[in-house]
Amino acid sequence: MGVSELSREELKILRELAGSLLDELFGPSFTVTIEFHITEEDKNLFEEAVEKPKETYDKLLDFFKNEVTLKMIMQIVDKRISKKQAKTEGVTQSLIEAMKRDDKEGVVRALRELLVYLTQGAGLLSKI
Repeated sequence: MGVSELSREELKILRELAGSLLDELFGPSFTVTIEFHITEEDKNLFEEAVEKPKETYDKLLDFFKNEVTLKMIMQIVDKRISKKQAKTEGVTQSLIEAMKRDDKEGVVRALRELLVYLTQGAGLLSKI
């Protein structure tokens, strides 16, 4: 596995941590609902973003109806994470922008950064 890749296990952990955060912020089953509408049956949102960034971005836009809503959701997530991890500010915005450009390397970088911040602080989600 190259530096520019994330393992399936890392993507699974990221999905669990970020999914919990999204559900905490926007209500139970938020992540599952999004995934139901935009991912293939055996993939999670982050796997799709790595494999097909632009297509996943377009599906997110379709789901949320416009770019403003999508960016606002990501800003809320950024602000929540950065309360405990100040250097994370903008990481989800970077992810969305990389997806929009169909930049797989940028998506992986942003996801790797997000994974580090979500796993570094023990119990980060419960403290947010």
